[in-house]
Amino acid sequence: MGIDDLNHQQQMSGLANKQPISHLTKDEQIAVIFDRVAAYNQTHDTSKPLFFDTETTGGGREDQIIEIAFCDSDRNLIIDTLIYTDRPSSTGAFKVHGIYPHELIGKPTFIDIQPAIVQLLKGRTLYAYNANFDIRMMGQSGHKLRLQQAEVKCLCKQFADFIGQYSPYFKANRYFSLSKAMAHFGVEHSNAHRAAADALACVTVWQGMVKSHHWDY
Repeated sequence: MGIDDLNHQQQMSGLANKQPISHLTKDEQIAVIFDRVAAYNQTHDTSKPLFFDTETTGGGREDQIIEIAFCDSDRNLIIDTLIYTDRPSSTGAFKVHGIYPHELIGKPTFIDIQPAIVQLLKGRTLYAYNANFDIRMMGQSGHKLRLQQAEVKCLCKQFADFIGQYSPYFKANRYFSLSKAMAHFGVEHSNAHRAAADALACVTVWQGMVKSHHWDY
């Protein structure tokens, strides 16, 4: 399979199975998210890892999530939604994600869907490319986050150890962007810095390391 084919597969797999809910009312969107999580938990055991990403108003201690997505290793998108907050995005954050404030009107708040997220993650292994940041942002955006029996792993650190390019300055293996991690496996990262695309990109990086046969995941 050529690079163009891999690019197309990464773009379409997962994104194609998402049923848009943006036309629904806020309450209907919340109900769909809870229903999807309940259906997923009934049909998939906790051995299947999950991958997620957030887009936020910034990186400070008062910033909030404005988009979140969860998928599994088969690229099934379980949650993919914009999140309402009245906190404006910083100029730097907006340049990254390009999400306008008006796009958040009529969307669920993080607190609205937090119980569904907790149920989805219960007992599962969870990967994110910058896990500490994303977990912190979930905690800042809702009630105190309790990830019951969930194991959280940072894919960025794992990829750094996988490459093993030591930095004497930092006295640790060098970190790479998600786009560079994708490029290592010959895949272009399309639609970077949107939650669903980045969560699916994490799957690509994880699968690439697993298939290398010398990575203990």
